[in-house]
Amino acid sequence: KLGTFTGNGYYRQQCMERLRDAEGSLPFLILRMNDWVEPIREKAYKLSQQRMQKCGLCEFFQSLPMLEKVRDSRRRADTHIRSLEIQAETLIRQKLQSAPNEALDEIHNYEIQIKNAVYRFINRNPVLKRERMERLLALERTGYGKMLLILAIFNHVHYDPLLAEQYLHSKSAIVRYHTLVYRYEQEHDAWPGLQAMLLDPSVRIRDYAAYILKKRANMDVRAFYLKELERNPSKYVLSGVGEHGTKSDAGVIRPYLEDEREQICKTALVAYGKLAGPDGEDIYRLFLFDPRPVIARQAYRCVQKYGISYGAKPLYEAYLQNRSGFMADYFLRLLLKEPSWARLPYLLLLYRDGNLTEKQRLDITAGICERHMYGSVSGQEAALIRNLLEQSQDIIPEHICKGILFDLKCVERG
Repeated sequence: KLGTFTGNGYYRQQCMERLRDAEGSLPFLILRMNDWVEPIREKAYKLSQQRMQKCGLCEFFQSLPMLEKVRDSRRRADTHIRSLEIQAETLIRQKLQSAPNEALDEIHNYEIQIKNAVYRFINRNPVLKRERMERLLALERTGYGKMLLILAIFNHVHYDPLLAEQYLHSKSAIVRYHTLVYRYEQEHDAWPGLQAMLLDPSVRIRDYAAYILKKRANMDVRAFYLKELERNPSKYVLSGVGEHGTKSDAGVIRPYLEDEREQICKTALVAYGKLAGPDGEDIYRLFLFDPRPVIARQAYRCVQKYGISYGAKPLYEAYLQNRSGFMADYFLRLLLKEPSWARLPYLLLLYRDGNLTEKQRLDITAGICERHMYGSVSGQEAALIRNLLEQSQDIIPEHICKGILFDLKCVERG
């Protein structure tokens, strides 16, 4: 088999001849259809046709990634590829029809490249009945595999609203989403029960359902979520208000920021951020000190997302208060986002801390070395920086100190 990859064309062809009846040879023969020598490509095509008639289902599946690779190459002949695909479709359909369910179930245990190639083949060619595709769908665990299989069902099975309704209640968000898109493409209108999809856990399902209801039913989605928030608040309703509400609705979200349940509080904070944006800086600052890691981290994400600056000194003090807590790194990152000359005195103070982790010290060093020369520093600030450098000259590397002192001459004003 390895001989089919040698640089000697004569030897490659001889190896192919020897492989014509060997177990597992089909993938190697198909690859040679992309050979740079035309007679070898022709020979590989003929041998591949012959081997297809004799090989088992497993060998067929193992060869599908190679068939895709050759199909996407430049040297192969279109007629050869199409001929092999037609032959493969016919033979695989015959083999699958007689294969027991156990053999079919083994597909999801294949290597990921082979399994995905099999699913793509099933997606393109009507080789399986719906019941057997559903069996594979139930066993599949990857999102990409589920997508290929549900689309294969839609491609090869006549549209049935009852079947589509069944898939809309699947546990898989991927299956629900593609079913939602497919059903709308078939019906071109909203249908009874579609409003329930506005409360789906998946954001893209909620968004697509809202798109259909706005376009086809002229529905006020924002009003729906606000009414639902009064009647039966949940994290999905809160998410919907954040996704479709306006800035004036931020006040409606605020009471849920005090909820003791982590998921409700976190979802409310996300929704509040979407509505309030940078104007919610006081709320985010409050939750940065929340003892619940999930909430504090979400507040940090809001601060980062909306580009909020709290000033170098407050962030330095917050870091000192939480240096042993889970938020220490987050306060340090926020400090490093402050203007370079404003944060420099505090980074110099932190550099002297002997309890820093290696990563923290590297981040602080990078923050010290990154200085913007278009800024300005008052005489008082410059004196503070020089004083800190003098106190830390045994700790901070000499070349860093010299660089800071040189730059200070250029940016000091007054």
